Amino acid sequence: MTDLHTHILPCIDDGSIGPSTSGLMLARLAEQGVDTVAFTPHFYPDGMPAETFLRRRERSFASIRDRIPPGLSVCCGAEVAISRSLPGSSLLPQLCIGATGLLLLELPENGPFAGWMLETAAALRDRQGVTPVLAHPERCAFLRRRFALARAFAEAGCLFQVNAASLFNRRRRFVHRLLKAGYVQFLGSDCHNLNSRPPMYQEAYAAITKRAGDVLLDCIARV
Repeated sequence: MTDLHTHILPCIDDGSIGPSTSGLMLARLAEQGVDTVAFTPHFYPDGMPAETFLRRRERSFASIRDRIPPGLSVCCGAEVAISRSLPGSSLLPQLCIGATGLLLLELPENGPFAGWMLETAAALRDRQGVTPVLAHPERCAFLRRRFALARAFAEAGCLFQVNAASLFNRRRRFVHRLLKAGYVQFLGSDCHNLNSRPPMYQEAYAAITKRAGDVLLDCIARV
């Protein structure tokens, strides 16, 4: 099983506060049967040069190399806030998850929809050969209000990653609607710490596969 979305890298965003916490988070995921973890710290293109982010990510990763449990595969990526500038970035491949060509793309949680967002998602695929994966679309208010927009992003070539916790909270009905439509390809814990947002994967994986069966691909290695 692959956890596509985590904030385990320490001291780089609002996730893990240090290498010790990161090691415990990784151990907990391994105990839950996860065998591949993607490190996806937040990246805001309009607030920081990509080169600066990538240097910070490498330093953070280096600080936990010796804390990765044996047998657990890891790779780096980013949770990238959508920006008009993204399709023109030469560093997009380094922001993708490992060598998959998947870019975890975050839409605004409460802001309004703008047409350029859909255009940007399509341009990532058409101009850069990158496949956008919408991070936790169930948290995006305009998608919940207008399901046709979820369909539009899917038709533009976007894949969808839902959060494990969303299978059990107030957003679960929208998640089930996405599943029924066949839009969900990936599950992620979106874990940030060991308390308020801990690694929570196994229970959600069982729930989502029971409801959706093969709809949940969970298959970075095959992409």
